[in-house]
Amino acid sequence: VESRNERIGLYFKWLTRVAAIALLPVSAVLFYFVSTHSIESEKYANLVIDSIEIVAPVGSRTMVHLADGSDVYLNYGSKIKYPQRFLGDTREVVLLGEGYFKVAHNLEKPFIVKTGKLNIKALGTAFNVSAYPGTNEIATTLVNGKVVIEETLPSGKTEPIGSLQPGQHVK
Repeated sequence: VESRNERIGLYFKWLTRVAAIALLPVSAVLFYFVSTHSIESEKYANLVIDSIEIVAPVGSRTMVHLADGSDVYLNYGSKIKYPQRFLGDTREVVLLGEGYFKVAHNLEKPFIVKTGKLNIKALGTAFNVSAYPGTNEIATTLVNGKVVIEETLPSGKTEPIGSLQPGQHVK
């Protein structure tokens, strides 16, 4: 019985030594993963949302007030994507569907509605744009002010096609 107790004691003695030796590397690995996770968490916590997408539900219309003071009224099933704040030389939004725009006047930053093939460029006007996906038809009607219609070339550059006066409609 005594030799059995000595073997058990010896076993626990070696086990505690192994645990003490293994504690240091295990602690180092644990510290590394915790600190890396903390850095990753901070990185994602400080991310800024750079664009917003609004979808008007089927059967309703949605009004969106943009940071520059412009208002957009989306027809049902339409989408608009725009930045939280307009930075740079232009105020650009992307439209899929139909929207009525009341653009806040700003001579230094033109307001551009991108519809894929065409851009509608305005400074401070009210106009309607219809550019539903799946159709090859893009239409715009100018209520007041002035807009310039631009074609997007394959190179990514834009080329002016023409301009509209109040009451004009183009497809």
